[in-house]
Amino acid sequence: MQLRRLLTLALFFALGLSACDAPTDAPPPATAVPTRASSAATATTSAPTRTTAASATPPPTATTLPTDTPEPTAAPSATPDVLPRDAVRIEFEAADGTTLVGYYFPAALANAPLVVLMEMVGDDQQRWVTVGLVSWLQNRGLPGTAQEFVGLFPAMPEGRSYAVFTFDFRQHGESANGPVPDFGVFLDDARAAIEVARSQPDVDPDRVGLVGSSIGGDAAVDTCADGCVAALSLSPGSYLNMVYSTTVEALDQAGIPAWCLAATGDREADPTCASASGDHYRHVPFEGNDHGTDLIRIGQTPDIGPIFLEWLDTWSAP
Repeated sequence: MQLRRLLTLALFFALGLSACDAPTDAPPPATAVPTRASSAATATTSAPTRTTAASATPPPTATTLPTDTPEPTAAPSATPDVLPRDAVRIEFEAADGTTLVGYYFPAALANAPLVVLMEMVGDDQQRWVTVGLVSWLQNRGLPGTAQEFVGLFPAMPEGRSYAVFTFDFRQHGESANGPVPDFGVFLDDARAAIEVARSQPDVDPDRVGLVGSSIGGDAAVDTCADGCVAALSLSPGSYLNMVYSTTVEALDQAGIPAWCLAATGDREADPTCASASGDHYRHVPFEGNDHGTDLIRIGQTPDIGPIFLEWLDTWSAP
């Protein structure tokens, strides 16, 4: 009897040890689901705030439910707000009544020379800001959104500052989707933009230079006779129903410098630039096949920043 009791206790003891050694079924660790931050929202927080001539309406205050996560009231903008704080948004009309949108960037000095920037097809006016050209012309320092281009442009000479006007052609950016019977209608948009730009405060309307990219490059020379003193075209192609070389010849006879920048691998722009000539004309070829505003980048051969400054010196140096 005593032996049986001892054997029973030994059996219970062995079973207890095996239970202690057996692994327990623990729930698997929770896997965190990464939240996808909106790149547009991130860029906007560090970007300057647009100011307009009219008073801005304060944004609505978001309300949250105590238990539910609120849904966004609107999708984030695809294009970050990168315009400098002192930009003034201006709505104006082309000859046919199409509403266009431009931004005026004041110079640091009164009665300053003016540069009007004209975009290329498929782009928008903010591109001029993101490549650092607008802030460089203003000579007020590069904003955070353009720091990657800080080595692209040479130092602006002391005491130099330019007013800048950018705009979107119809069916681009913020401008309305007006009719486009042919590409020549973009010249009407450019003429309206120049007229508005020249009327802005602290601008010298007799010192206006035009810079354009692709169709904007054609518009820069095609509208220059209407009131500019110099034109610089990036990758023009006689896209706007006017022959580039013929227009340049007329400007040259009037003593107006017209410069043409194009990559040798650009099948349309390179021969267009090569077709023109004149005492005040300059053709600058670049390696590769970049087109339009894509030419404005670090590592370009030759360096493009100093060329911009040389062009400015031809018509606006003190």
